[in-house]
Amino acid sequence: AVDPAMQRRGVGRKLVEHAESLARSKGYREMQLHAREIAVAFYLALGYVITGEPFLEIGIPHRSMCKSL
Repeated sequence: AVDPAMQRRGVGRKLVEHAESLARSKGYREMQLHAREIAVAFYLALGYVITGEPFLEIGIPHRSMCKSL
């Protein structure tokens, strides 16, 4: 999660891209995550796809998502 004051500045995108780069360098071929429902569009824009049905995690609606690296 990115502090609301820092959102829309590319911080989240840079964090995800760095995590993907690190995973690739270690030989991983897929990223999987649990996205809060309000962040699904963010991850879709980064190439992630929704996998499965909505679910609650810590009382917050989430979606499972993944992306091939």
